[in-house]
Amino acid sequence: MLLQKNEKVHVIHRQFFDKENGRSFIGFVEACDAGVIRIRGSVFNIDFPRATAARVPEEVTRFVTLVSGDYIVCPLPDSVDLAAITYQVIGREVRITDGSDWNLLVSGQTLH
Repeated sequence: MLLQKNEKVHVIHRQFFDKENGRSFIGFVEACDAGVIRIRGSVFNIDFPRATAARVPEEVTRFVTLVSGDYIVCPLPDSVDLAAITYQVIGREVRITDGSDWNLLVSGQTLH
């Protein structure tokens, strides 16, 4: 099994339309079985043209299929503070960080 229980993950739902807001999830794996993961954490709504990301206040549980191609799942280091995650725009890149030296490139697309 590639993902383990309690492993921290960042999940992006692929955008299908240019003006569609991005959906991002940051949390941890509760269970993984037969290509489906149960994850718990925070949803972020991302507006790439405005270079903003808003955390939905309530923590949620989601089921994500790893074989659909609709999601990009990135494991995160154990040291990442999930509660401190923010999105930063640096030039034409969007990165997430927890305020430490760690960061993850989310998008290299041009922001309008």
